[in-house]
Amino acid sequence: MRDKVTCSDCGSIFECDLSIAGGDRACPECGSLSKLISLSFEDKVTIGLDTKITGKRVGEKRPFIEEKVGDDFNRDREKYIYREQIIDRENNYYKKLLKDKETGEILRHDEGLLTDHQGFGNAKVSPSKL
Repeated sequence: MRDKVTCSDCGSIFECDLSIAGGDRACPECGSLSKLISLSFEDKVTIGLDTKITGKRVGEKRPFIEEKVGDDFNRDREKYIYREQIIDRENNYYKKLLKDKETGEILRHDEGLLTDHQGFGNAKVSPSKL
């Protein structure tokens, strides 16, 4: 493989095979074996932001309200999606909205009474209790 290198002594740019120890040739302008090698790498990093709000009363274990809003990484789609989730135990209300951030497609929308929303997440019946 031929790579572009710069001579450290005269600044001339030429091609050289860097897979061979020391490169395969001297500078064609000045004959120097010193080379300046520049490498660059590029990658994409995606960061998701998420907010979680929990309301608890003193002396009670479980929160009376939980809300999660923001980005959630979806393993099936291998990307971040928008999530809005409300669990309001005091008012018996549940809402979960999942939406593709790029297309706007609604992936899931459940809304209704919390008591009707059983058997999911933490409310799943564990195999040991069956």
